Amino acid sequence: MSCEEEWIKFVRGQFPRAVGFERKGEPFIRHVVLDKDYYLYDIWKYLNTHHCWAAVYSEASIQKNLFDCLPFDFDGHEHSLEKALKEAKDFYSYLKEVYNYEPRLYFSGRGVHLYIDIKPVELKHFKTVARKFYSSVRQILQSDTLDFSIVGDKRRIMRIPYTMHISVKQYCVPIDYSWNLKTVLNKSSKPDYSKEQTFEITNSIRKILIDYDEEANNKPIQKKHELELKGARKDRLKLELDMIYKYAPTTEDHRHRILHFMLVPRLILIGQTDDEIRAACKGYIESTWGGKLYNDYSQYVEDSIKRTRAGKWMPWKIETFVLNFPDAARWFKKSQ
Repeated sequence: MSCEEEWIKFVRGQFPRAVGFERKGEPFIRHVVLDKDYYLYDIWKYLNTHHCWAAVYSEASIQKNLFDCLPFDFDGHEHSLEKALKEAKDFYSYLKEVYNYEPRLYFSGRGVHLYIDIKPVELKHFKTVARKFYSSVRQILQSDTLDFSIVGDKRRIMRIPYTMHISVKQYCVPIDYSWNLKTVLNKSSKPDYSKEQTFEITNSIRKILIDYDEEANNKPIQKKHELELKGARKDRLKLELDMIYKYAPTTEDHRHRILHFMLVPRLILIGQTDDEIRAACKGYIESTWGGKLYNDYSQYVEDSIKRTRAGKWMPWKIETFVLNFPDAARWFKKSQ
């Protein structure tokens, strides 16, 4: 394993591709390299004297609206490195638990970069799709370090592994989930190539992105009487349920509406039994503030179960809930 092999692997050997180089007090350099030889030449030219970046997507992919990953930047500039690493690991754990997926992790020198890799997919509304997915992630994680400025930027450049962050004299390196901050910093100071760049593909998240893109394109997604969902729709509902469970406790006391319009129909659509739904709703009430017991809300649950099972009730979109009960949806409005 050599640095050149790792530099090429990072961009999947796909060219032409934009690169960028920067040093304090000098003009920012950005241009497109046509092949790997030009790419390697530029990196060697600026290595250890400039920040070195490469575009997340090749020029051909950008022109065709084909995307093969989503980058996330947990920034340690305004917060501690410990916090950035912890929040990146929290997201890693969430992806592993919910989607059985292990993303790529890199220490950038001043934070942590995480990449979700997918089979290339055409997304005509990439910025809208990316913002929607990022918003969900930020709500679930309650992240302070996740940089939202990179969202939906198809021409985003990211730090190339095994190049130096000039400001702190640390190298960008792939890292393992099990490493603590001390180990990460040691590996970054003296790279030993002990962690490979592994590009694992997730089909579940890819389907969620496709679903978001179809919705942005105003395509019909489902008939109102459908009660069984598969694939992307089910994964998307699980993502929304995580958001509701995580942040509903910070709302005003509109829990009867959250149960009636939001939770019960989604739980039915992902295949839960009536008893499982009652248990989930009871757990939700018991985990939130308000001074009331589940029995105070049980009738709303039973009514929603009955209506949804009969095909007369479908879950409200989160956007619809925001419009109708803005004070009860503050947790979601923050992500928009």
